[in-house]
Amino acid sequence: MRIDFALATAVVTRLKADGRHIGPYLMGGTERLMWWLTPVATRSRFGDLAGVAAYPKGAELFVPPPGRYLGDRVWVLPDQAGDRWNTLTSADDLHTALHAPDHRRQIPSN
Repeated sequence: MRIDFALATAVVTRLKADGRHIGPYLMGGTERLMWWLTPVATRSRFGDLAGVAAYPKGAELFVPPPGRYLGDRVWVLPDQAGDRWNTLTSADDLHTALHAPDHRRQIPSN
């Protein structure tokens, strides 16, 4: 799923504050977007949020290999020191962080 940079930054802050695991995500600086991989079955839960776009099953997403850039896209691996760096962020945790009232009012509609 693609998330607006300002919202995604607030989500990362919320997940950290709540002590939740943050799995790898893709960041595009020039595009001002971040992408999280989530199970296809969970994407309908995120479709109604401003600043969030769920990709359909089978959609292409151009990504670099870990540790390299593709254009200005790069993987962020927040938990490299731990043994969970390759475990995705929980869709439930991501959903909760996206709905946090402290930053939702700051995100413009798509």
